[in-house]
Amino acid sequence: MDWRAETEKHIRNVQSLLAGFAEHVVMDCSPEAAQAAPPIHEVRSLPEMVAVVSDMLHVVECAKSVLGGAHELDEQVGTILVNTVDAYEAYIAGVETGRPVLPFRTWLLDGIVARAPGHDASKLEEPEAPIFAEYTAKLKGCTYGSDEYKQFLHEMKPALDHHYHHPANRHHPEHFEGGVDDMNLIDVVELACDWFAAGLRHADGNFAKSVEHNTERFKLSPMTAQLLRGTEAFFEMMRPQLEE
Repeated sequence: MDWRAETEKHIRNVQSLLAGFAEHVVMDCSPEAAQAAPPIHEVRSLPEMVAVVSDMLHVVECAKSVLGGAHELDEQVGTILVNTVDAYEAYIAGVETGRPVLPFRTWLLDGIVARAPGHDASKLEEPEAPIFAEYTAKLKGCTYGSDEYKQFLHEMKPALDHHYHHPANRHHPEHFEGGVDDMNLIDVVELACDWFAAGLRHADGNFAKSVEHNTERFKLSPMTAQLLRGTEAFFEMMRPQLEE
């Protein structure tokens, strides 16, 4: 198996999912869709969540209500939204005087699309490339989450440590000291795209099982896990455009 071609195929699939995600959400942000949008605590997928929170003031109100004890959302999702607002405010603070500031929705969707070019690119470079060259075929042939899979990850630790902490790889919970609790909504969208595309690389890959396995591994809250599970329908809609 050509490990580089396999890795590049995975990267292209994630890039397609990220672009499709943003395009899908733009349609969900139409005035007609906005009127039919559910209350934020009833949102069941990431595309719905991104569409519903496209009004930044709504994001702030909902996130603060969670952290203040008015539990419209669970604490982890509220924290993810607060992190998203913090990232937007940091962006605003960095805009040069006299230059236009992107509206929150535009910044959010542009941020999702902007993740595509750099996704997993570090795997193709030193010091990660030689180890991924050895283990890509082994990982493809094993069951995700199995003892064999975990042993391969243990053996790959030097490459994975570098990969997880690379500045471009914020879609991994391991990138952050606080795991998922330190991620923002853009990070979580890229994470979901990565998990679905990774499932295509395994003979018995299954997104729902990946979410189930990773709920314990990454301490996902019930609502975070639901948002991921609910996104599978969108991913399946995108499947014909992906390389298997």
